[in-house]
Amino acid sequence: MDDYLITKLSTQKRNPDRVSVFLDGKYAFGITRANAETLQIGMKLTSSDIDRLKEKDQENRILSAALKSLSYRPKSENELQKKLEQKGFDPEQITPVMDRLKQHRLINDNDFSAMWVENQTNFRPRGKRLLSLELRKKGVGEENIADSLKDLDEERAAFECAARYARRLQGLDWKTFRAKLGGHLSRRGFGYDLTSQVIRKLWQEIQISDEDQPL
Repeated sequence: MDDYLITKLSTQKRNPDRVSVFLDGKYAFGITRANAETLQIGMKLTSSDIDRLKEKDQENRILSAALKSLSYRPKSENELQKKLEQKGFDPEQITPVMDRLKQHRLINDNDFSAMWVENQTNFRPRGKRLLSLELRKKGVGEENIADSLKDLDEERAAFECAARYARRLQGLDWKTFRAKLGGHLSRRGFGYDLTSQVIRKLWQEIQISDEDQPL
């Protein structure tokens, strides 16, 4: 088995967090500063040692890219996998990193789908149909989707969604009001029966409110 002598270790100018390793007087590879802490000039490395260092370094690079991506916004497992593949990382090398992230619950589709439903319901209410479609596009499994939607009060979400939009429809006649608000609710994923029920309820409230206005 060949041995290679470490003849130089130098911090990279463009990336101070990485160290260039020189073997037998020639540049061999770069690794993170943390991984380089166990190395020193004069140490000998075998081919297996080098392979392990490179493998660990690549894993750290993938992990760093994953954490950076998650810092922008939470992602489903499928979304993060695709992001890492788009950056050119080998899917086989991504797998252990994904397993590590799952172990520490930094990615978890059940948590992600529950958070997605809660956020959308609070800020942009929509129906179960549309929420399900959005989560499927993000690669979330049907079991996780069903679990995240089981406690959703769709009637309340529909009413809140309609009430926000109805402010723009003040003064319209019933037919126009129904058409515009119905289209809005339909685009947000609410079914016909629920939409009709909510529109009539909101229309009645608006009429009562108008009657209370002073002349």
